[in-house]
Amino acid sequence: MATSFRLNHLRILGFKVHVNGEASHAIQILVPSCPHLYQLFVNYPILKLLETCQFSPNLAELELKFSHLKEDPMPTLEKLPYLKTLDLSFLSFFGKDMVCSEGGFLLLQYLILVNINIKEWRVKEGAMPSLCHLRIDNCWGLKAIPDGLRFVTTLQELEINFMPKSFTDRLEKGGPDFYKVQHVPSLVFTNYW
Repeated sequence: MATSFRLNHLRILGFKVHVNGEASHAIQILVPSCPHLYQLFVNYPILKLLETCQFSPNLAELELKFSHLKEDPMPTLEKLPYLKTLDLSFLSFFGKDMVCSEGGFLLLQYLILVNINIKEWRVKEGAMPSLCHLRIDNCWGLKAIPDGLRFVTTLQELEINFMPKSFTDRLEKGGPDFYKVQHVPSLVFTNYW
């Protein structure tokens, strides 16, 4: 007999598991049972993301590391109404394309992409209208910044670390992609090769 439970007062939840795939069922059971959760940290393979309606509507901060997602997580995550910080790091996504849709991520302020395997990232006009800080590290397959970033006028800092020099050169004044970031007050490029 299955039992159902709710953790009505739980506000922060973290998973860090070093076992086989059986642990991924924990997120499917616990997260929908936490209606007031506002921070979620998952540091293990989950392979498939929950549906938007299974996340707490109050979720403001989400960190996915080593998640090994095969499908683009953005169509699900961009619908979380209060999400302000998103960290996709260390093999959290194995797909080739990532898309941020128009009207998606309305309150997102911080986006961190570290060591994810994407080839192309598209940002539609009207996506991420509150984004202030974008950090991209070690995303070697990514050849260029999305054209749609030029529409994210709230962006205050773009931080690029451990990327090919050819990537950062495109963003320098006079480079072919400078028009995408010329409105950003702080461009920080470190440890490029």
